[in-house]
Amino acid sequence: TVTPNVLLGVQRDHVFVIILEAQGPRKTLEHVHIYYASAETSASLREQNSMQWQGVFVEDIGVVEGMQAARSAPGFDGGRFSPAMDGPTLLFHQWVAGRLMGASDMAAE
Repeated sequence: TVTPNVLLGVQRDHVFVIILEAQGPRKTLEHVHIYYASAETSASLREQNSMQWQGVFVEDIGVVEGMQAARSAPGFDGGRFSPAMDGPTLLFHQWVAGRLMGASDMAAE
């Protein structure tokens, strides 16, 4: 199974990386790392920034849990990409599928 497991956020003065570690169908661990452009960023500003991001990420938990619960519904057919919102995501999925198909074609030889 191939699943997205890395989220990357790029900001003006820092980036964050979230690595998602699936623990089972109902549990995922998030490992959050924040990297700063300048080593001189003070510890107090780093702490304040971490707390602000934690607030944002915690707000997302209910939304993500709801989406995952909906994926388990009997009527869920896999979903659809929205042309207006999901163009890059669709292209990425097509690229990954193509790479996987190429790898499986090579394995069959």
